[in-house]
Amino acid sequence: MLEYQDILTPAQLEAVRTAARLDPARHDPRFATHAVLRDGEIVGALSVCRLQVTNIWSHSVLNGAIHTARIIQHARGLTYKAAAGRPWVTMCAAGSPIYPFMERFAFQRLGETTLFEEVK
Repeated sequence: MLEYQDILTPAQLEAVRTAARLDPARHDPRFATHAVLRDGEIVGALSVCRLQVTNIWSHSVLNGAIHTARIIQHARGLTYKAAAGRPWVTMCAAGSPIYPFMERFAFQRLGETTLFEEVK
């Protein structure tokens, strides 16, 4: 039977991250809010409304790197205000002309993922 436990301390978060490092898939649940346990062992994690996700679109022809950097800077200000100090992420498609510059814009690559939207 699965149990769900709120993560309330840095030590609890680190325990979840340590358990994840032992998984061959090597995921890092750095933004976890809840640990998933089975028989007392951490077997997963949830991040529920902990992470601010900001979507930024910048026209790939009409905006160059400088204008996109300004848009990102403005998004940072808005997101920091809304996030109240919580971490946030943004997405960038690998085919985007701005993709090679994301690290220069002070973003750390978290890996490759595909986003899914629930269809109702």
